[in-house]
Amino acid sequence: MRTFALLLLGLIGIALGAGAYWWFDQRHQETMAPELSLTDIEGEQHRLSDYRGQVLVVNFWATWCPPCIEEIPMLIEVQQARRDQGLRMLGPALDDAEPVRRFAEEYGMNYPVFADPNQIGPALSTLGDTQGALPYTVIIDRQGRIVESHHGKLDRPELESLIAPYL
Repeated sequence: MRTFALLLLGLIGIALGAGAYWWFDQRHQETMAPELSLTDIEGEQHRLSDYRGQVLVVNFWATWCPPCIEEIPMLIEVQQARRDQGLRMLGPALDDAEPVRRFAEEYGMNYPVFADPNQIGPALSTLGDTQGALPYTVIIDRQGRIVESHHGKLDRPELESLIAPYL
């Protein structure tokens, strides 16, 4: 009887472990980033697939968004610090090109910045923004999979913890 009870407990443990593994795997399954094409503030086209092999931080923002403006200097610093490790920031803005161009120059943004509300709005929802709030950040790994997303302002430790597993 005791052997049967131990065997039964072992089987229950295995079943629970397998179920937990399946649930975790399904819940955290990464999806491939869609093929998006965006026009930067200089008029050049960029596709997400152009950056395959790099870790992408796609940070949606706007010049009229205070939390967005607050995190831009940190994004510039992280881009500078992690570029040699294969990190690439992309900054799609929900603004017209001219205010974004002035902002990018004033702040010294060291990564591609995009501005075309007709492109950026659909790209925002395509990359998973369900809240319509800015800033919204998506992390895409070197293989082109969406691996993380974050609504709201990030501080440097939060961003570093999101990108560290993929660098």
